[in-house]
Amino acid sequence: MDYWGGACAVTSIKVPELPRASHTKGWAECDNDADRLNVFNGFLLCAHLDALFDRHLMTFDEKGHAVFSPRLSSEDQATIGITQAIKLRWITPEHEAFLIFHRKQFAG
Repeated sequence: MDYWGGACAVTSIKVPELPRASHTKGWAECDNDADRLNVFNGFLLCAHLDALFDRHLMTFDEKGHAVFSPRLSSEDQATIGITQAIKLRWITPEHEAFLIFHRKQFAG
């Protein structure tokens, strides 16, 4: 919450009930508590983006642009108000190792 200023890492929405901690590398896949609690092992995402990210229907490329699974049609994306243009507000090199793991799980 603190790292992202209490706002969604994509939409900047700050309504406290909406953003959720989305782990890039799930706790069960982490080798240690340091990785589990690492601020770079996750993104604060609004509920609909969290659901997509958690189920590996969305990931982020090395520049922070959202990449969607072909299982999510453009009509589905439009219905829930997302576009191919969405991206993280910022991304750092420390996120990349965790995102590489997430991309390997991606349903692309």
